[in-house]
Parts: sequence; C-alpha cells; structure tokens
Amino acid sequence: MTKVAEDQFTRKEGIDYFFIDYHVERGDFIKWVRKPNCIEGDVVNRLLYSEEGREVTRFRVQSENDLSHLHESWDETNQKWVFDFFTKRERCFGNRYERAEEVLYGGQSLSRGWDGKTYTEPLEDWKERVRNHPFYRNFFEDEHYKEEYESKFRTEEN
Repeated sequence: MTKVAEDQFTRKEGIDYFFIDYHVERGDFIKWVRKPNCIEGDVVNRLLYSEEGREVTRFRVQSENDLSHLHESWDETNQKWVFDFFTKRERCFGNRYERAEEVLYGGQSLSRGWDGKTYTEPLEDWKERVRNHPFYRNFFEDEHYKEEYESKFRTEEN
C-alpha cells in the first residue's frame, strides 16, 4: 500500500492535500462518500482498494487549497465572472465541511458569514478581508490585475 496521511487533523508544509468524493452503487442504493484532507497515497489507496465488488462512479479529486478559494459565477447582466460570497468547498460540500476546515486547520474561511437569514459580516469588511488574503493580495496590488479583480466583487447583497 502507498503511504497515507499519519494524522488526518494535521497538515504538513509542502505537502499537497486533496478532497476526494465518489458514489458507490449497489443495486438501487447509492452512497456519497466524502473524504477530506487526503495526501496522494490516500487517493491512490482509495482508488485501488476501496469499495471492492461495488460500482464506483463520479470519482473526483480536488485540491484542498483550491477548494478554499472563492467560488465564481457568471453575471449574465454584466457579462463577467464575479466572486460569490462562499468558497468552492462550501459550494461542493456545504457549510459543514467549510466550518470543519476552519476549526481543524485554523484560519478564517473566505466565505462571508451567513446565519441562515442575513450575512454576519458587513460587505466592505468582507471585501477588505479578500483583498488581504495571501492568494488574492498580489492580484489586488498588481496594477495589471487590480481593476479586473476589483470588478469581480458583487455590488448587491445576493
């Protein structure tokens, strides 16, 4: 077997981590399996050794780093891509996995807080937090990209 993560609640610098998910079908029953924080060996082992004798479909491997970035949607009115108020992880797997990411691995999610009725973080505060995030900071500071990235912010609350 390939080497797997020793501790699923600790991430080591310089190692890529992945979120894998897939469906297992047995007759009329379909189970959605989700496994966050996997290293390459975990992915290989899951591909080779899990769910033997069952049909596995929709196998996806996504970078945990990429899932932490903001999801973007096409704005039909303005004909451009805009930031959503939630991350790619939250879009794919829901709030439970986003909150677990914050609690287990530290750091604040780029998602704008939502309590089910209203946003819990003022729009301008959220924008400033995104501008200062290590992944996005260089785009907002670079004169070549700044205007494009500033225009990606939604102007309305939805």
